[in-house]
Amino acid sequence: MASRGRRSIVLGVVVLIGLLSTGAVTSALYDQARDEIAIRFAAAAEDQADRVVEELRRGVAVGEAARAFALASEDVTAEEWEVFIEQLRLGERFPAANGVGLQVAIPAGSEAALEAEARAAGQDGFTVSPAEPVGDVRYVVVYFEPEAVNREAIGFDVRSNPDAFEAAERALQARAPRLSGPTRLVQETGDQAGVVVYLPYIRPGAGTERLVDAGFVTVVFRGDELLSGILSPSGALALEVVDPQGRGPAGDGTVGHASPEGTEDAPVRHQAVLSRQVLGRTWQITVSAVDGYAVEAAAPVITAVLGLLLTGVVALLVSNAQRQEQRAQALADAATADLRASEAELAAANTALEVSNANLKRSNDELSRFAHVASHDLKEPLRMVSGFAGLLETQLHDRLGGDGLTEMERTSLTYIRRGASRMQELITDLLELASLDRSASLRETVDVRAVVDRVLEDLADQMADEGATVEVGPLDPVVVDRRQIGGLVQNLLTNAIKFRRPDVPPVVQVSAVRDGRIWRLDVADNGIGIAEADREVVFEAFRRIHSREEYEGTGIGLAICASVVTAHGGTIHIEDGIDGGTRFTVEIPQPEAPEVEGAGGA
Repeated sequence: MASRGRRSIVLGVVVLIGLLSTGAVTSALYDQARDEIAIRFAAAAEDQADRVVEELRRGVAVGEAARAFALASEDVTAEEWEVFIEQLRLGERFPAANGVGLQVAIPAGSEAALEAEARAAGQDGFTVSPAEPVGDVRYVVVYFEPEAVNREAIGFDVRSNPDAFEAAERALQARAPRLSGPTRLVQETGDQAGVVVYLPYIRPGAGTERLVDAGFVTVVFRGDELLSGILSPSGALALEVVDPQGRGPAGDGTVGHASPEGTEDAPVRHQAVLSRQVLGRTWQITVSAVDGYAVEAAAPVITAVLGLLLTGVVALLVSNAQRQEQRAQALADAATADLRASEAELAAANTALEVSNANLKRSNDELSRFAHVASHDLKEPLRMVSGFAGLLETQLHDRLGGDGLTEMERTSLTYIRRGASRMQELITDLLELASLDRSASLRETVDVRAVVDRVLEDLADQMADEGATVEVGPLDPVVVDRRQIGGLVQNLLTNAIKFRRPDVPPVVQVSAVRDGRIWRLDVADNGIGIAEADREVVFEAFRRIHSREEYEGTGIGLAICASVVTAHGGTIHIEDGIDGGTRFTVEIPQPEAPEVEGAGGA
């Protein structure tokens, strides 16, 4: 009896240990599966939020192109605006952007003159609305394409819409694109919310009734359509965007929402609320899992069953060694199956990551292709303008003689050629900026002294004209993309010579030193310097802190420098230079061990 009792106790202990172990393993597997689902959902939610912002920025790129077009033309006509927007192919390339408009600023009281001018140019029925102005300046929409779905917005005074006017004022103050809060668009008949991006343009007036020194290019997005176009291909995620500081048609700041078809009433399995800064606004983006992302119970259940079987096997082993071997083999087979299942899940996760990377590369490739197409489409009419201006001047000179042209006629022809030339320079710099390899993938050891020598040779005429002196210090080699380092040095040295103080010959100091794993390039000058408040914004494209009459240029050179440095994982910042001038410092990480061969020219 005592022996039988001891055997019962041992068997009970074995069974208890088996049950406890099975429960622990089952719980751990369930927790692991749940955590994997949570990680997958979190990554998908971040990707969806980033796609919302990226889709909006792609639409803003359309506005940037339209703003450059408006600045390049002395007075854009409705037909020119329509043709330009058609060439951008919004529906095909940028489906989230529902329209692009042009606004001009006019003084209150000059509405009749603007209406008469527009109607005379073929815009029948053009009327400024509302009739009563708000303030002493009105921001009037003169063109909006595609006109068929935006006709109600033409003639509208944006200042009468508080949400839109607030964004326009912020854009004008910052001289940079700014996003409005959610608002009911004047061209809408329902309660759908929309947002508007305002891109200010500033140029001198030329004897016209309009205050064209301040105007806007606007890009309109309908909230629901913006989100519907970027829903996850899996059909498992719903999106909602809220601007906490906005109002909108619903009064709660809702920008838009979208969910896969047939999932409107589906329960939410996971939810993430993400915050994103978008052109001066803060968006709360709620991503909800309405399908999929459920914890697979098969593995924990199988593990529990196997654990129970193992417990029985272990208990039977007390009296039956033969069955022990048989049950152990079954357990080994089951463990192998679990391992293969885990490997399959890992492979699926890697595939999803590759798909995300491919989507990002495709977006970058589409932007690059757009830059090339826009460059070609914009350069062709500019070449025609410049060519016909020269032909016109030659014909007038031949017909009227050297003194036959009036001063105004000669000046006008000069302005035409100069404007076309500036636009071509701007397009060329834009194309260079868009074509930069953001990964700087082709890295090799570059002889920096050869790069600096070549740049100084190219700048020899400019240095002679300005009486500039360039002092060259030590120039250590660097491991970078050879195609990009020359442009970086060229832009920094050109700026150092160009932004000189009146009657003070430029003095420039350039050196490059490697300190451990950091290569540091310094370019210092004794020029006009850069105020601390402007030392961040000067790296933005088109940001100028001096007028073109004071210093020529497109305002893109430092943006190219920043893009090159960022592509190499480095930093660029500004400090005080020689006698109050400017010092640009570039720091680029280097490999652990520097390459010894390779001083080659760049």
